[in-house]
Order: sequence, then C-alpha cells, then structure tokens
Amino acid sequence: MKISEWRLLRAVPLLFARMGMMLSKYWDSPRRRERVKLLLKIRSQRDMLLLPCEACQIMSLVDAVKNVPGDMAELGVASGASAKMISARAPERTLHLFDTFEGLPDPSEQDSSRFNNKQYRYTLDEVQEYLKGANVIFHKGLFPNSTKGISGIQFAFVHLDADLYESTKAGLEWFYPRLNKGGILISHDYDTSAGVNQAFEEFFTGKPEPYFDLVGSQCMFVKM
Repeated sequence: MKISEWRLLRAVPLLFARMGMMLSKYWDSPRRRERVKLLLKIRSQRDMLLLPCEACQIMSLVDAVKNVPGDMAELGVASGASAKMISARAPERTLHLFDTFEGLPDPSEQDSSRFNNKQYRYTLDEVQEYLKGANVIFHKGLFPNSTKGISGIQFAFVHLDADLYESTKAGLEWFYPRLNKGGILISHDYDTSAGVNQAFEEFFTGKPEPYFDLVGSQCMFVKM
C-alpha cells in the first residue's frame, strides 16, 4: 500500500468522526462477511430501521450466546426485517415475536416527541407472510399482556426495540428474570429516546449487571 493510500484510509474515519459518525472496517473474517451479506440481502427485501452497524452488532450477540440455553425474543417487530436476520443466525432456536402489529401505543410524557400512536405499523398478516418458514412464534397484543401462557420459558437472547418508556420498562421487568446466565439483552433507541434511557436507568438501579452503550443507538447487558 502506498503512503498516500494509507494516509487516506486513516483520514476518512477521522473526517466521519468530526461529523459525529463512526466509520469502521468490517470485512476481516468469513463470519463478519456472512453477517454483512445477510444484512444486505434483507435490506434489499424489507425496510429496516437499524443502521448497518447496529444490525451487525445484533448478529454478533446472537452468535455469542450459541452455548447459552434458551429461546430468543424480540419486542417490537415492525416490518420483520430484524426478526428474519436474528432467526437466520440461529435457525435452530425458537424466536418469540412480540408486537401489537397495530403500531406504537400512546407515548407517555417520558417519551421523545418524535414518536406517535400507530407509528411503525405493519400488520400481523404481512409480517407472517414475510417470515414464512422461519422458526418464529407470534405474540400479538400490548406487552406484557401478550405473554400469557409462556411465563415458564427461558431465554438466551432478547432484542428490545420498543421505542417507548412503558414498553421498554415492561420488557426489562419481564425478560430479566427469564434470561439464563450468560444470556444477552440488547435494546435499540438508547441515547436517542429519553424514555428508553429512563427505563434502563430506573430498572438497573441496584442490579449487579452493568449495562453499556454501543456504536449507534443501542445498549446491552449480559445476565450474571
């Protein structure tokens, strides 16, 4: 590599950093290439609200819990794009999908003004059609009312994309005691949604696990 090319490769990420964005190489191993190829395939089929880095971080965490027993779950399914991605990385596990399938419920005073009732609405029929053949179970309704009959299930991986304070707090309260040791929960909209931040701050007061933010708008914790 020429010195001029090397300098350019170092300068471009710094330029992005000055604009408040992160640019990183993500093509160094077959496993990472598989994740990017899956992401690009799903993005060509369906709307996905996740940034590429956020999607790859989710896939990385699904891979990380391969030796942790339990099912997987997603609260906040929207178009089903992230659900298809999660299921594809661990097709042997059952993925439980929780959503109203009528869009967001009413935001509360803790929530960001950018959220509205019925936002991100995708019907159950259209999401079921898109995920046909995947190892998924649908739970329609307002969470946690939609969990009736499955209180005994344990989980290895949970993705929260509930956007709102009440829904995120309910997700943490319900999934936390059902995460097996070494299980991982990751949430979207951290640091971009006041309600999500407040839910995490309140819930983890006095808990032994630290939670931490990732690149993009995500935070996560590992169950101890």
